[in-house]
Parts: sequence; C-alpha cells; structure tokens
Amino acid sequence: MSDLSSLVSLALDGIFSFSSVPIKFITLFGLSMTLIAFFYLIYVITWGLLHSKEATGWSSILASVLFFAGLQILFLGVLGQYIGRIYEEIKFRPLYFVEELTGFAIEKEAAT
Repeated sequence: MSDLSSLVSLALDGIFSFSSVPIKFITLFGLSMTLIAFFYLIYVITWGLLHSKEATGWSSILASVLFFAGLQILFLGVLGQYIGRIYEEIKFRPLYFVEELTGFAIEKEAAT
C-alpha cells in the first residue's frame, strides 16, 4: 500500500509543481458556479414575483450561498493565477535556448 501512496504523491507533485492548469480549472469552476447560482437566483426571484406566493426559505438561501461560494472560489482561482505567475517568474528559467551563435566573432574583430 505504501508503494501506491508514494506513486500517487509523486503524480500529484508532478501535476501541481510543473503546471498551472489546476489553478485555471479552479477559476473556471468558480466562474461557472457563480453563473449557475446567479441564474438560479434570477429564477427564484421571478418565480416569487409571478406566483404571488411566498417562496420557501430554502430556495433563496440556497441561491445566495451558492452565489457567494462561487465568488469565493472564483477569487481564490484569480489569486492562485497571480501566485502561479509569480512562481514562474522567480524560477529564472530562460524563455528560449540558444542552439548556436553566429556572427558574434566578426563583430568582435571589427570592434577592436
């Protein structure tokens, strides 16, 4: 069982250490949850206005809780993306690798 847990730990390290994709998924999840809750809140309000009955308390509470939970997840995703970009910048990795240098020796000789 320890072999499986160490392999899972290694896989999670590989996913979270070298990629910002999970942070983007969290942001998209928060955005979609917020939008769904917003449309549900609009539905609850229009249903209450059209039927002239009082809506049960759970529907408005559920819509509000889902909306604010979605906003929190969305804001955490945005904050995570900022931190991910900072992390990428502080690794000091080059943007590209130079395979070969050409023309620099000629410029050196001309300068002397």
